[in-house]
This record gives sequence, C-alpha cells and structure tokens, in this order.
Amino acid sequence: EPKGVKAEKSLLYNGADGSGSTILNYGDFIAVLTYSKTCDGVICSVIIGEKGAVKIEKNSQYEGVTLLKDGQEKQIVDFSTKAELMSGEVNRFADYILNLSENREDYEKASLLCLQVHKTMDLIKKDAGLIYPVK
Repeated sequence: EPKGVKAEKSLLYNGADGSGSTILNYGDFIAVLTYSKTCDGVICSVIIGEKGAVKIEKNSQYEGVTLLKDGQEKQIVDFSTKAELMSGEVNRFADYILNLSENREDYEKASLLCLQVHKTMDLIKKDAGLIYPVK
C-alpha cells in the first residue's frame, strides 16, 4: 500500500471526473498515474519497471500489449475477439470457486491484492475530492 497519495482531477460539465493525475509514494519508489476519459490519444500507455516496460496500445480494447526489455519488443497479449478480452480472468475466477481447496493460497493472495487496490482507489478519490453520490 502507498505511504502517501497526491491526486488531482478535472471535472466535466456534468460533475464527473474527465481526467486526472496521481502520485503514489511507496517509500523506496513512486508511481505516477495519468488518465483521461475524454480523449483518444496517439500515445500508448506504458508501465515502466526496473527490468523493462509493458506497452499497451489500446487500454479499452486491451490491444497491442508488448514487453519492452533489453532493446527487444515482444507481444505478450493478443486477443482476436472481444469475447476473449476478460476470458482469462473469468476462467481463473471460476477455478477459484470450483476448486477452492486447491487454490486457497492463490485465492487469498488475489483477495488481499483486490482489497489493497480498493483501499488505494479510495485514497485517490478522497485526495482528489471525488464524491460519488448514492441515489
């Protein structure tokens, strides 16, 4: 979990967040996130790590996902149909349910990660002043 969060947003005419940036401080490194819901940019998304980077051509389509390492680029994900988009996650979730005793340790790690992501998203929304009214 991050030790510190700094988030900014810009709002659309209807009050929804249209774009924003977040800095997550983990102590020994920081992560910078930038997003926009209102543009279709020509620049891809890049996740940069110490040993390489992952390039994502189209986030909404999960298209053109490649690994950049040692000057080489290798495609690591390619979906030919929209139905395949979340098929791996769906199959893994079904496996958790159907074979929980065999997958308990992995399931608990995934559950903890899900909880950490949710807490971090809450910190980002709070710092950016994003409030989603309940109807």
